Amino acid sequence: MKFTYEPGVSDENADHDPFKPIKLHLDIDQYQGDLMLPDTETTDNTNDFSCYRMLPPGTHKYFFTIANKPVVAQD
Repeated sequence: MKFTYEPGVSDENADHDPFKPIKLHLDIDQYQGDLMLPDTETTDNTNDFSCYRMLPPGTHKYFFTIANKPVVAQD
């Protein structure tokens, strides 16, 4: 499963500071943060951050953090 966070779309801050890490927190990992890296697969010059994770079947809960502050993606 690919998780994507796009500053300016997922939140209202289009000028994301690259020194503030974006992390994905999944329930299957007891919400330990997984660093999201700039997405090199996009061709539309966006500043997306992504992370691929293998998930077991079923419903899962997750959230993102930016510089250790919880955020919920608006998209």
